[in-house]
Amino acid sequence: MVSNSTLGAIAVASRLSGHIFPAPRETVLSIDSYSKNLTARQSEENKRAAEEKRATGQYWRGTEPPKVCPSFTFFPHDSRGSKKILVHFVKSIIGVLSMPNCSSLASVESFFDNVLRPFYDKHITLSTLALRPTTTLVELLSAQGCQSFDIKKEAFGPTTRCQGPFFSHTNQSIVLILNSVLLHDQVLASAEDQRPSYAVIRACHSALDSLGKSHLLSSCCDCRTHPKKNAKGNPFDRLLATEDG
Repeated sequence: MVSNSTLGAIAVASRLSGHIFPAPRETVLSIDSYSKNLTARQSEENKRAAEEKRATGQYWRGTEPPKVCPSFTFFPHDSRGSKKILVHFVKSIIGVLSMPNCSSLASVESFFDNVLRPFYDKHITLSTLALRPTTTLVELLSAQGCQSFDIKKEAFGPTTRCQGPFFSHTNQSIVLILNSVLLHDQVLASAEDQRPSYAVIRACHSALDSLGKSHLLSSCCDCRTHPKKNAKGNPFDRLLATEDG
């Protein structure tokens, strides 16, 4: 199933939204308002992502792409004005490029590489799609039948962090929390932060990235064929509890 909100965001991010013309003023204003809203949401998400030291997530979630106004029949057969114009625009481009009379797939591949792939690579990954990365990690491991995983939490400090240019300002004593995601007693990913919950979230984001880019889980986990009894209790509940610090 295609997500309309995602296609709308792709249209704006790739600037395809600026190539719908001629169009009634009402439609232009609707697209402009939608684009500004997405840009503002992306800016806010970028700030949060930078603070949490992770990739930018689904800033377009909860948005509704603009519809074609009744006075603008974007396509001759569309007399109801019910189409979401940006979504329909992206789908129509893909449809035209995929028509049987096209001489090759070069046009389709070019559209994918230049419009879709950059957006997918940046925003649609296992970690960026996760609203709660710890929950996503637990669900992923659970689906694979893995029972041998844990989070190891360590505190370092207080340490001294120098502040200001050339370290001329007053130094600050801090305690760093290091969280490591363990998979079959091996460190899968780790992250540190002053805030315990942030350290967990960042470690789980890194773990999801590692699992999404390799076949590590299938190669090292044998829990389905050799079930293990975890002496520390339910690993799923314990891992989820760390997300709240």
